[in-house]
Amino acid sequence: MIIEENNQLYTIEKLQQTAVEYFADGKYDEAILVYEQCIELEPNIISNYWYLGLNLLISGDKLQAQIIWSSIIENLEDERDDYINQLLQVLLEAALNFIQADNLSTAEEIYKQILEIDPTCILASTNIGLIYSDQCRWYEGIDYFQKLMENYPNCPGFYKEMGILSYQVDELDAAIVYLSKVIEILPDFIQVEKLLNHTISTIKARKAGYGPKVGGYKHQIWDPFLLKEKDKYRLFYLNSEHITSRFWMYGEIASATSIDMENWDYIGVIHRPNPNLEWESGRILACTVYQENEIYYMFYPASPSGLNLLHERISLATSSDGKTWQRVSSFLVQSDTRFYTYSCNFQFINTDETFKIDEHWQWRDPYIVKEELSGKYYMFITAASVESTSYYFKGCIALAIADTIDGKYEILPPAALPILEGTKECIFYEMERPQVIYKYNKYHLFFSCRSELINPKWLDQIGIDKITDSSLYWYTSEHITGPFKPAMDIPVVQGSDKTGLYAINFIEHIDGKLIAYGWYFKYILEVSPKFLVHWDKDSIRILVD
Repeated sequence: MIIEENNQLYTIEKLQQTAVEYFADGKYDEAILVYEQCIELEPNIISNYWYLGLNLLISGDKLQAQIIWSSIIENLEDERDDYINQLLQVLLEAALNFIQADNLSTAEEIYKQILEIDPTCILASTNIGLIYSDQCRWYEGIDYFQKLMENYPNCPGFYKEMGILSYQVDELDAAIVYLSKVIEILPDFIQVEKLLNHTISTIKARKAGYGPKVGGYKHQIWDPFLLKEKDKYRLFYLNSEHITSRFWMYGEIASATSIDMENWDYIGVIHRPNPNLEWESGRILACTVYQENEIYYMFYPASPSGLNLLHERISLATSSDGKTWQRVSSFLVQSDTRFYTYSCNFQFINTDETFKIDEHWQWRDPYIVKEELSGKYYMFITAASVESTSYYFKGCIALAIADTIDGKYEILPPAALPILEGTKECIFYEMERPQVIYKYNKYHLFFSCRSELINPKWLDQIGIDKITDSSLYWYTSEHITGPFKPAMDIPVVQGSDKTGLYAINFIEHIDGKLIAYGWYFKYILEVSPKFLVHWDKDSIRILVD
């Protein structure tokens, strides 16, 4: 049909397009008027009723939207289910667009309306749960889904979100109950089965590991470093009071002490970002601590806030008691572009397109070794090499040298640069938490990397089944400066892949035995003598029950 208005000819298609444009511009009142006109001209085009109701819903007139939708659905007989599905698709598409536009409140309103129409829509319940989690509104989300469960006791989506939200507020027993209910209703729901197993393993990890008494387990903690002293162990680790998937954006250093690695005395947070120093105003990363002449030297990486959050540098703080620390005036070591560069931020590419920082200037996880013969200090650093042609896989271990522990460090070429044979690409995106130990007339380098951040070409060569996120990589060299090369064809410490730990380091226990420590991916530290290490001239093995 063609109509004339203000000497202009309009088809129904033109009017619909005009309404769509109004909707896209947020002019919902104008869109409502146009859709009403479309319905008046062509009352048999059902989709116009769906979009009219959508605009009314967003404008705040939920009741009128429901009246319009109900009046149409009630008059449909054989095709009723098909038209309800069409309405749901309109609403789901609109909600997704609002999420992508970061208008979460409107998306939430639409998803809630979807659940009123179809309580079994798991996509809607999932996304509402994600909105509650993203905005840290966990208890509000629990109240919302609790009411829905009372009215619809057999909808697995509601139990799933209750399980996730309960986990996030640290009510793990409740989380297990809700997630188990989902499996009872839908035995093949693999995602929920993984969540259930994750929750169960979290409880087991807590019984085995360490969490600070202050703040309970609602603090996220990771990346421990242990310093052995004459009469005790001193623990340093990263702590975040921000319960978010990007917890690492808010790191600060906390500490505890123990005489037996079984019972820990919590000291508290000892080092936070400094808003008055631009280069460390954003976050603190994992530190290493060296003790010399009754002075503690803490080498810690940090980065600015904002768009330079991934531009890492390393500085130094000192202490006479291990509790109160004094910063040096500026950063101590930064990346040298002769040897090192940035890599493409993997989180930006693969997982989170709202995190708009592409360049990752890796320069962290310092580890200090004093060479007894020369008396010089060597710093091993997680970095990215200029030698790699890959945009992503540039992982290497940088090296710096100084005459004194707090002296000026000279940047050297990489000590370890694992290049994939037949290419100019590095094997790893990052080589985290390096540790160097001299034993059996060799220097031994250990480091970690999550499997998703390993060059898939290398995994294809060796077999992806040989690697887990817990795998501890082992390289050796006759010289402290390298080059460090794989200790074997698949350079993984035996047993490390079965520990469930990440960022494994070694330390000597009070009984003289070597133990492995690290952290579980549930953000619990394993800093007890649980994992003994057997190390002879030809092999290293972490003893796993």
